[in-house]
Amino acid sequence: MRIAVDMDGTIADLIGYFVETFERADGKIITREDVIEYDLEKTWPGALKRFEKRFSPFEWLKPIDGMAKAMSKMIKDHDVFIVSSALSKPWIMKEKIRWIQRELPFFDTQKVIFTNDKSIFSSDWVLIDDNPKFINNFQGLRVVFDAPYNRGSDVRQDARITSWSEWPDLDLEELAKRPR
Repeated sequence: MRIAVDMDGTIADLIGYFVETFERADGKIITREDVIEYDLEKTWPGALKRFEKRFSPFEWLKPIDGMAKAMSKMIKDHDVFIVSSALSKPWIMKEKIRWIQRELPFFDTQKVIFTNDKSIFSSDWVLIDDNPKFINNFQGLRVVFDAPYNRGSDVRQDARITSWSEWPDLDLEELAKRPR
């Protein structure tokens, strides 16, 4: 199967970065569970501008626990692409590629696609993403990477994983047979 894996919030811990950074900078204690909106500006006004001003912000992002092991297995069994938004800030594309090279040295960066519209992938693809907008607009098999902001009943999903350790237990062939 062809699998499109989102980057921010799915393999790179963007929320963890903001929780850690803005707790220190603002003195507020905010947890992941407090992030109930995908739009980070609603939780941390001005956060994205502060993030973008930081030199090489992706140097500071940690991988989601278990992601490298899951991705290593995934690319042995499937045709895997990392699909990420970055077109509004072209310099972020270089940062994301560097992050992938550092955290996933075995991943072929020729298989990184930058797009703001993940619905362009055909229905025979699998999308693993945390963003409700991208999940809901996708016509293929939708695997939601769990986050507080995507737990609403309006998120269309075929499966949900709460950590990368759950990835090996998913039976994609069986999920693909289900009516959608």
